[in-house]
Amino acid sequence: MLPYFQLGQGYINFNHGSYGCTPREVTLAQQQYMSQMEAYPDLFFRVDYRTILINVRQRLAKYVGTDTNDLVLVENASGGVNTVLKALKLNGAKILISNIEYGMTVNTLKYLANVEDLTVVVANVSFPVNSSAEILSAVEKAINENPNINLAVFSHISSIPSLILPIKEITDLCKKANIPVLVDGAHAIGQIPLNIPSIGADYYVANGHKWLFSPKGSAILWVSKDKQKNIVPLVISSSGNISFVGEFEYTGTRDYTAFLSMGAALDFRIKWGDLEIMEYNHQLAVWAGNYLSKLWNTRMLVNDNSMVGSMVNVVLPTQNDQKAQMLTQLLFDKYNMYLVAVKTQGIWYARISAQIFLEQSDFVDLGKNVLTLIK
Repeated sequence: MLPYFQLGQGYINFNHGSYGCTPREVTLAQQQYMSQMEAYPDLFFRVDYRTILINVRQRLAKYVGTDTNDLVLVENASGGVNTVLKALKLNGAKILISNIEYGMTVNTLKYLANVEDLTVVVANVSFPVNSSAEILSAVEKAINENPNINLAVFSHISSIPSLILPIKEITDLCKKANIPVLVDGAHAIGQIPLNIPSIGADYYVANGHKWLFSPKGSAILWVSKDKQKNIVPLVISSSGNISFVGEFEYTGTRDYTAFLSMGAALDFRIKWGDLEIMEYNHQLAVWAGNYLSKLWNTRMLVNDNSMVGSMVNVVLPTQNDQKAQMLTQLLFDKYNMYLVAVKTQGIWYARISAQIFLEQSDFVDLGKNVLTLIK
């Protein structure tokens, strides 16, 4: 599958989870939309863009099991989370998160704590994790010890470290305590099968560029019907269409071609098999985690494969801060490989992404090169 992507000659990317890699044919579709936009700007923005967007939203809604009118497009998950948190006007609210939420969520809540006097409550997850029950126990403990929580924000698949959270069960716990839930699904769409309404959350955001293969600047925001009246985009523009869908459809003059190209990403997945892609990546990630942990004589962060999607965390064979910090740059400089090394609860891990342009031999080379560099 490597020739279908645009990675540099000889470059081996073990960090698909950060920025994604767009297939050539999806980029070509985006370039065609760009040409259409520049050839007839008025026609594009006033008619063509909106017509194509409706079709894209319909296809995406079907893909994630939602009503089309409950789903809009935003630039990325960060924008989606910010949209919801800032629209809700949470002055004086108490917000529940976990200790493994993405830095964007933490930073946004820090900002809002200063301007809206928020209180952030943290459910602490300890590693290694043996089962999802340990995560649920941490969430339940935080809820029981902190009454009157106004909103919960949880990842569906955490970023660093990476694991699939039991999001449906977490949402059930929150709903039992009358806590609305915002799910940051930045890594979910395209990595695991997804039916958003079945989760039971009130708000859900997900990036397309990471695992769905759409261009950078393409993401979805889903809001349950009873919550939509309070949610508006970060930019209110001139369309005059005062509705949930209408306000997000046009937020001023900008390049919307990434939105439209999400259709081409779905076409790519259909061609090669949506579930087959997910299964290949999952099996490769599990294999890589087991192989590298044995080769390095370490362990994986999660001991339950059901909590592994396409990313796996393996303890590095060095816990020396200087060596671990140098590893990413040296792997790139010497071997044209990119690997993320992260420190979680005092332990250095490699966060490894599997993708259809990788195979087992790539991870064999990675394991050997890491040992060579550390030595």
